[in-house]
Amino acid sequence: MKYKLDDYKVGEIAKFYGVSVDTVRFYDRKGVLKPEKKSDNNYRTYNKEEFISMDYIMRLRSLGISIENGFQHIIGRIPGSGQRNRA
Repeated sequence: MKYKLDDYKVGEIAKFYGVSVDTVRFYDRKGVLKPEKKSDNNYRTYNKEEFISMDYIMRLRSLGISIENGFQHIIGRIPGSGQRNRA
């Protein structure tokens, strides 16, 4: 995988971080990641900001911090955490 950090599909980001596609989709549903959807195929695509968010998620997970224990609140305070508006 090249390190271009944009336009990755859900399976590619899951493979990059060694997690399942369902795990990445779970973070999407929780609002931690905010992938773009391409209008022509409706695929979710991830860019540099989602990679930054995923890095934080993986670090927090390694410390045993889960969404149930409030790490979504922590993620919302991190710049580049996917908490932004998209046109």
